[in-house]
Amino acid sequence: MTMDKNILPPSKGVTHAKMNGIFLNIDINTVTFPFLQRIAAKEAVTEEDLFPFVDQYTGSAVTDVAINVFCQISMTPSQVWSDVLDSYHRKEENGQAVNYEEILWHYHRLYEELGIDVHAVWFARLRELGLRSYLSVRMNDCHCPDMTAVWIRGSEFYEADEKGWKLGERFRYQRHCFDYANAEFRARMLAYIEEQLLRYDVDGLELDFSREWYCFDPQKTPDCARIMTKFVREVRSVTKRAEEKWGHPVLIHFRAMRDIGGNEALGFDVLTMANEGLVDSVSVAPRWGTCDSDMPIEDWKTALPVPVYAGITDLTWLVPTDEATAAAYASAYLARGADKIYLYNFFTDPDKPSDAYVRLRNVCGSRETLKDVPKRFVVTRQDMVVGDSFWSPLPAQADGFSLPLVTGPIGKTQSLVLVLGFDREITQSEVTVTLGGVPATLLGRTEHGEAYAEGATRYAGVPMGKVRYAYALPVGAVGERPTLRLFASDGVTVSYIELVIGTEVPYKISEKETPI
Repeated sequence: MTMDKNILPPSKGVTHAKMNGIFLNIDINTVTFPFLQRIAAKEAVTEEDLFPFVDQYTGSAVTDVAINVFCQISMTPSQVWSDVLDSYHRKEENGQAVNYEEILWHYHRLYEELGIDVHAVWFARLRELGLRSYLSVRMNDCHCPDMTAVWIRGSEFYEADEKGWKLGERFRYQRHCFDYANAEFRARMLAYIEEQLLRYDVDGLELDFSREWYCFDPQKTPDCARIMTKFVREVRSVTKRAEEKWGHPVLIHFRAMRDIGGNEALGFDVLTMANEGLVDSVSVAPRWGTCDSDMPIEDWKTALPVPVYAGITDLTWLVPTDEATAAAYASAYLARGADKIYLYNFFTDPDKPSDAYVRLRNVCGSRETLKDVPKRFVVTRQDMVVGDSFWSPLPAQADGFSLPLVTGPIGKTQSLVLVLGFDREITQSEVTVTLGGVPATLLGRTEHGEAYAEGATRYAGVPMGKVRYAYALPVGAVGERPTLRLFASDGVTVSYIELVIGTEVPYKISEKETPI
């Protein structure tokens, strides 16, 4: 079977017009558990009762849905790896008595008592709906590293201690991550992936290395990129066997860090993978702590022969990413050439939907639908740092400060307010601001952006946006790629930047000096 690697084939029986769209990732428990618990509590349960969980994404800009089936255990039945049903029945772990029945009773009820394979139902339903389905595997999840026992931890966790499969204490939070330099561990992961792809008829496999990207100790394994590329070749061979069984292409989607070089340093030679046809699409994404406002999508688009998606997570500066901020990043990354927007942790419970998330999945798929919605473009930094060099524009000396921004389309009638945070109070005469060469007028002091500024302070470990001011810009005066320039008196530090589009920003005139 041959296929053009630059074109993602549609789901069986589905025709997608040329468009951008949204790739949505759904995790193992945040909304999944509450939904399944309500279904499992019914006296009589049918497969149709499970449909609303994925039906909610029809009619939106969502084109691809990845359902996570693996963290530290399998959330589906498995003969290869410890699974959620093993956890349900577990009575002892790490030398202590445990009981996870109250947490996991719904899986026992649905899979073991009723014989309903929840994920099989969802994957089949997605195809009926014309949405591309992905089986998503977290390749190195290490949640709850300090707990002595936890339901998401299988026997492999303790086997890894005995066999030396883990990275070790030097990696702190990631110390329990599996070391892909170990051939026996890789073989186990490969066997699990094959088992699941031959169990479920899906359109693709997502290799989610964002949980976690530390899969090697590069000091001990200098040829880590060669090892990982070989592993992905073997995964591709597995998808070929799945294609033979199911009779259609099984794609591989790869989640990558923001920088091409940063990926290579940790063992992910994404360029070679893409050029060899080992992956069919790539998401460039932050890890989680903050959205990244300046990922180099253009570099990826130039380098890769496959579609490139831009990832947005539910945290910005350690604070929940609000609707307007997510819309701003989506607009910016589509303007930079992203083929789709990848939403991480923006899923909803169909019985208790987030209105904001529903609106986002309707507008974040194209420039046109994003153009007139309110947006908050918050300047952040690189979330995942490899080595000593990383993108982090703030804080910085204000005098001579220059920063190119990419906002994407702005509605012709949308208001523009620039919110700048400094390390101290300033006056009109101390700081001159232009955006895209257009002078900005100081309005006054504002509390807007307080939550993000406080989050940035916690994240960066230094005061960020301590004192914030609002600056007005003429409607329609700024294009999609303006450069922000500041000229200031000595000793002024800028530490917070946000362009607010289409929304009023409350402010009060400074008592020090009345703005012009």
